[in-house]
Amino acid sequence: MIGLNFEVYGIEPIPAIERKSGWLDLFLIWAGSSICLPSFVLGAMLVPAFAWKDALAINLLGNLVVGLLIAAGGIFGVRSGRPAVLMGRHVFGSGAGQLLPTWLLIISMLGWFAVITALTGQSINHLLQQLTGFSSPALVIIIVGVINSSTAVAGYKRIRSLSLGLVPLLALACVAITYRLYHLGSLPAALAYTPVSTMSFSQGINIIIGGSIAGALIASDYSRYSRGVGGSVVGTLGGTFLVSFLLGILGMMSQAVTGNWNPLLLFEGYEWLVLVFTFLAAWTTNDNLLYSCGLALSNLVPTSRWINTVICGLLGIVLALLGISEHITSWLNLLSTVIPALLGVLLAHLVWMDRAFPEKVNWKALLATAAGALAACLVDQFFGIPGHIFYGI
Repeated sequence: MIGLNFEVYGIEPIPAIERKSGWLDLFLIWAGSSICLPSFVLGAMLVPAFAWKDALAINLLGNLVVGLLIAAGGIFGVRSGRPAVLMGRHVFGSGAGQLLPTWLLIISMLGWFAVITALTGQSINHLLQQLTGFSSPALVIIIVGVINSSTAVAGYKRIRSLSLGLVPLLALACVAITYRLYHLGSLPAALAYTPVSTMSFSQGINIIIGGSIAGALIASDYSRYSRGVGGSVVGTLGGTFLVSFLLGILGMMSQAVTGNWNPLLLFEGYEWLVLVFTFLAAWTTNDNLLYSCGLALSNLVPTSRWINTVICGLLGIVLALLGISEHITSWLNLLSTVIPALLGVLLAHLVWMDRAFPEKVNWKALLATAAGALAACLVDQFFGIPGHIFYGI
């Protein structure tokens, strides 16, 4: 990390003179975050559970809803110049009330970073073993985690530069995947499969929304550098909704044509290219997660943002080495119960009140979050509709 030009701003407001990002900057940052292997997984889960047209509609509607939520979550950053973690202080109170949203943000972002680092490291190690005979999963996971952390430690401008350089390359790779799928066999015949009804329409929507809804909690970390609300909404919505929708289609096509969610398996003989794509796709996602995690920790620990980001990166690597990806389901179920309820309270307060809560604890906000989480559990238990929304793992 020597030689990196660290971002000087932490959780304090970004000065107006520094808010120069337009819609394209936010589009590239969110597109880089959206291009990752879990996006293929989410789309593939809809096939063959639904007929192709129904699966396409669910993929479209679910990603549109979550894109709108993420875009809405970023408006706080444009108006205040502050990061996402301070929405919790703004709504839940300046004292102990802010601890729930702050810790939830840290845990969710850190967990995702660890999971993606572990899965990427394991995948790359497998490819290296095939190509060279070398195998050291722990070493590869550490290397992936350290490199993925570097841009997050440097800050927003380095993340933006990385996205500018890599997103066009990743997009070209996705075009190549589409071409390969299209020419593998008779695509129309593959898409005319007989659906196997394993979930309801609402469950399918929940799967798509749950895969990315946590992004709405961190949107202000990037929109705070935006010149205006219009550019922020357009760039964020395009980078989330449009990109995730298209990647979901690739996962759906791969499942229908090959019977596997992962279209990269089609590139036998091009393992080096698959390795590079896997690593770069993880990098443009992981640096966003870790950057937001470091900002959230800065709300609790009064040290420099970059130091807190290093701490989060080290913790994430340790969790990856300890095998968090093998035990992720239970705590993700817990998070997926609370995050939608928390997000609803945050957005409702910002829309209808639009002012900071003056006391240290907003008990009404905490009770409303608890009620929303309880309702999700009851819906899951009594009606069979998944209140525990799937997060893409």
